[in-house]
Amino acid sequence: MRWCDTAGIERFRVHDLRHFYARHALRRGIDLEMVQKQLGHKDIRTIMILCCL
Repeated sequence: MRWCDTAGIERFRVHDLRHFYARHALRRGIDLEMVQKQLGHKDIRTIMILCCL
């Protein structure tokens, strides 16, 4: 992406924004189940992985 090059950001994927949102939401105290529903994950363990990042 050209704007990443301009900003000096390397190895960025749009999917990274989902991870950023999930980690930020969990750190701000949003419930695990709410984040799971927002991201459309069927298994709560998928979100729980982000708790450890």
